[in-house]
Amino acid sequence: ETLELVLRVKTNSSVQVPMTLWERESLSIYDSNRTIIQGIYFGVMFVIVIFNLLMLGVWRDITYLWYGGYVVCMPLFLASLTGQTYRYLWPEASIWNDHALLFFLAGVVGFSGLFIRRMLDLATLSNIWDKLFLALMVAGVLSASSAFIFDYHLAIQLLALLVIIAAVSAIAVGVYAWRKGQSSAGYFIFAWIFLLTGALIMALSKYGVLPVNVFTEYAAQLGSALEVILLTFALAERMNAEKQLRFNAQAETLKVQLKVNDELEFRVEKRTSELQIANQKLQTISETDQLTGINNRRYLDAILAKEWRRCQRYGHDLAILMIDIDHFKVVNDTHGHLVGDDCLVEIAQRLQKCLRWPSDQLARY
Repeated sequence: ETLELVLRVKTNSSVQVPMTLWERESLSIYDSNRTIIQGIYFGVMFVIVIFNLLMLGVWRDITYLWYGGYVVCMPLFLASLTGQTYRYLWPEASIWNDHALLFFLAGVVGFSGLFIRRMLDLATLSNIWDKLFLALMVAGVLSASSAFIFDYHLAIQLLALLVIIAAVSAIAVGVYAWRKGQSSAGYFIFAWIFLLTGALIMALSKYGVLPVNVFTEYAAQLGSALEVILLTFALAERMNAEKQLRFNAQAETLKVQLKVNDELEFRVEKRTSELQIANQKLQTISETDQLTGINNRRYLDAILAKEWRRCQRYGHDLAILMIDIDHFKVVNDTHGHLVGDDCLVEIAQRLQKCLRWPSDQLARY
């Protein structure tokens, strides 16, 4: 039979009508395909979240925490939009479900603001951009709180405007960072373009501008999946750049340290050489007779012991000649001790000229 059904639809937000009347078999096939697509999407998001938690544990970089929060809020927002969360996660919590979409959308804005500030290092890059995304982060937190206070119709309009501002600002600051030389900003720009494009296609399909099909229905999921993948690449690129900077800094530090060590070794070697020369001079002074300039008795005692051991070892002879100055007292008494000293110096010089071999030693006893 032919039936005419009249439905009255009332909602605080947008709703897509007319609806489709399904046959059981067609609905089963459609629902199965939709489940596969949703499973792939949420699987990708789950893997990205686990990856960021692992990176957070390894690198201790809070950027991964903010990015993980963003990746958690985005699929929960889309799942709330399609009713998946109400169906599977909190089927009995209808009051919470009325606010969940607003809460997770606000979380997307808040965590994205925190993530972008850390990812692009806006505090160093630009003070103006840093304050803008700090304001977006604060607005996201306030929006999450206001989701339980204000009327849904007003809250969703304010949040939609905030999301548009955040997305456009993210692309703009990405271009700014890319022009400032950040290599990872290229991934960043395309990531937000994919998300914004997907969200725009979904919104146009909801307002009837584009036809409803698999592509337009899941454009936001596709865009957000591509976005998080590209942002993961951007994080990897940023981490590689930081590792390279650390490596270069370590290499430069090592270079400076080696230079300092070389200079220190040179100074130590120079100082050691100076000390050796000084010690040699001190030893020479301590073993030299101050008046005659030849070796003194201290030197003689040492060299005699050395020569005695050498002659015993090789069975050689040892000759010792001791010379005394006859009538030296008469010289001192007649001409004075200064003339006597000159006499001693003259005798020492003459004896020094009589030495023939390097092994001959002369000393004042």
